Amino acid sequence: MKILKGVRIWDYPDTRSTDITIDNGKIITIEDSMLKKIEVGYNNFESSEIKTIDAEGLYVLPGLVNAHTHSPMWPLSGLIDVANFARATSDGNQNLHADATTFRSWLKIVQKAEMSITPDDVKLFSILTYSQMLLKGITTVADFYIHLNSLAIAAIDSGIRAHLVRGMIDRLDAGIVNRNDDERYNRVKDRLNDCGNLHRKWQGTGEGRITIGIGPHSPHTCSDELLIGAAEMARDLSCPLHIHLAEDVEATRRYRAENQGVVRHLESLGLMDTKILGIHCCHLNEKDMDILAGYANFWVVYCPYSNRQLGVGEAPVKQMSQLGINIALGTDGAASNPVMDLRMDGQMAAETLEMSDRKRVRSMSLAGSDALGLEGGKIEASKLADLVLVKDLSAFLGGKEEPVHVFVNGEHVVKDGRCTLVDMDELSDRAKERKAELMEGWGLNRQGNKKGQKNYTGV
Repeated sequence: MKILKGVRIWDYPDTRSTDITIDNGKIITIEDSMLKKIEVGYNNFESSEIKTIDAEGLYVLPGLVNAHTHSPMWPLSGLIDVANFARATSDGNQNLHADATTFRSWLKIVQKAEMSITPDDVKLFSILTYSQMLLKGITTVADFYIHLNSLAIAAIDSGIRAHLVRGMIDRLDAGIVNRNDDERYNRVKDRLNDCGNLHRKWQGTGEGRITIGIGPHSPHTCSDELLIGAAEMARDLSCPLHIHLAEDVEATRRYRAENQGVVRHLESLGLMDTKILGIHCCHLNEKDMDILAGYANFWVVYCPYSNRQLGVGEAPVKQMSQLGINIALGTDGAASNPVMDLRMDGQMAAETLEMSDRKRVRSMSLAGSDALGLEGGKIEASKLADLVLVKDLSAFLGGKEEPVHVFVNGEHVVKDGRCTLVDMDELSDRAKERKAELMEGWGLNRQGNKKGQKNYTGV
C-alpha cells in the first residue's frame, strides 16, 4: 500500500491538501487534509506494508494515454526529414494538404528501413521508447506493430501499461500478395491464428498491464477476408480492432470511385459492429462522418503532430466533435513524430477544438482509457492507479516541465524525475550503438544523410 501525502488533485475546485491511498493497482481512498474520507473504493486493503510518499504541494493528474504509436520506429527518428515532405505539400498560406506521391514515398522509405529491424531490436527500441514516454507522463500506450512477444517483454520490463496490437497485411495496395485463393486463405488464417495465440499468451500479464488488440493495417492493405476475420476475432475476444483509416488520400479516393467510400465499405463487411479505433481519419467526408456518428463504439485516434509533419491532411475533428464522434489522441511513430510527446498533440487538439485545460487533460487521459476499454483516466476511488505528479500544471501541459513522480498500476516507475526500473543511460547507449549499425546498413551517416550527399531524405 502507498499513501501519496499532501497532493493537490488537478481538477478539484480548490487546492486543499489531499491524501491518496493506492493498493493492488487501484486508487483505494481519497482523503482531505482533515482526514475526512472523500471517496472509498474498497473496505479492506490487500497490502500490510505501508509506504508514504511525500507529495506536498504537487498536483496529481491521471496518466496520459497514447492511443496510437509504433514504438520500434525509434531508430527512424531523425533519419528522414519529414519537414521537407510537409513543406513540399503546403501552399502559400502554409495550410497542409495531402499529396499521395509524397506520402507514399515516405512510406516506402520507412518500410524498406524496417526490414532490417529484428525482434531483439524491437525489444531494445521499445523499452527505450516506453521509458521516455513514462518520463513525459504517458502511462499507457497502444502500440501497433509486429513481434508482439518482444513488445510485451519490453512493456513489462519498463513498467508501462501497454495495449499491444498485432499489425496484419495481406495485400500490397491494389494487388493481392498471394493471388492463389488457397494461398490467400492460408495467409489470412495464419495472421489470425497468430493474433489468437498472442492474446492467449499475453492478455492480462504484467499484473494486468498488458492487453491485446487486433490490427488489420488498413482497408487497402487487407483483403475483405482478413478484415471480416479480424472483426470476428475482436468480437470473440472482446478486444478493440485498430485500423489506419483514410490516411492515404489516393486509396480513399479509389474507394469513393469504386463504391460509396471506405467507411461504407467497412460497414458492408460488418466491421462497424466491432469496437474500432480508426487511426488518422484525415480524408473522411460528410457521408463518412454521418455514418460514424451512428456508432458509439467507434473512436477516431487523432494524431495531429504526425499528420502535419507529413502533410497528409488534417482530420476534420471539429465536425466529428460536433457530431458526437469519440476522439482520442495518439503520437504515431518516431518516423513521422520525432518528439513523441502526447502533450504536443494535446496542445494542437486544444487549439483546433478550442478546449479548456480540463478538456485537454481529459482528451489525453480519459478519452484514450475509454477507447482502450480501461478503468483509468480519472482520480477516483476504484480507478487504476496510473498517476502523474507535477510541480506546475501549466508548465507540464506545455511541455516545459517533466513529472516528478509517475505511478503505473500503483508502482513507482518514475521517482524524482528518473525511471526506477531501467538504467536510462545504459539503455540509451545500447540503442544508439544499434542505431548506428542500422544506419551503416542503410548507407547513412550519423546525421541521417546518405554518405557523400547532403539533405538526403531517403534510404
